[in-house]
Amino acid sequence: MTKYVGDIELMSGLLRVFVKGAAIGEDPYEFVCGILWHDRKTVELKGVKPDKRLPFVTMRAAVTERLREFGVEEVFWIRKNRGRTRAVKLQVLRHLSKDDRLACS
Repeated sequence: MTKYVGDIELMSGLLRVFVKGAAIGEDPYEFVCGILWHDRKTVELKGVKPDKRLPFVTMRAAVTERLREFGVEEVFWIRKNRGRTRAVKLQVLRHLSKDDRLACS
């Protein structure tokens, strides 16, 4: 008789970033994107389009902090601008403070 095993592949999720203290459930988010897992440590952000008044750089810490909790080490997205396409990468764990590194070990 053939034995079967199961495996879970994390495929997608939704990442919302909002101002600290905002009421969850009232959709207070200022940035939202889809998440596609390439493997357990690498994710691609899909549909990255922050509010034009707020550049993504202002939300980078919130994005990396939340993904770090899931064990993600590298985040990337594909940027299309003026007919050119390039991958933008963030090393999530590279930016940990000394206290964060101690907490993760």
